Amino acid sequence: MPLAFAPVGWAWLAVIALAAFFALTSQPSRRQALWSAYLFGLGYFGVGISWVFISISQYGNGAELW
Repeated sequence: MPLAFAPVGWAWLAVIALAAFFALTSQPSRRQALWSAYLFGLGYFGVGISWVFISISQYGNGAELW
């Protein structure tokens, strides 16, 4: 879902990602639904966190790690 926002702008991907998320979490097993929600959130966070590095290194005058 972070790819639906700027600069990529793939809004259609948000609809597909949410549909897949709701399909996976509607399973009868509570454990499977919790794991699906956890992995979805981890992927959402992992892809969406890239802006922090760009913001600190380019606009915040922060030092790069390597």
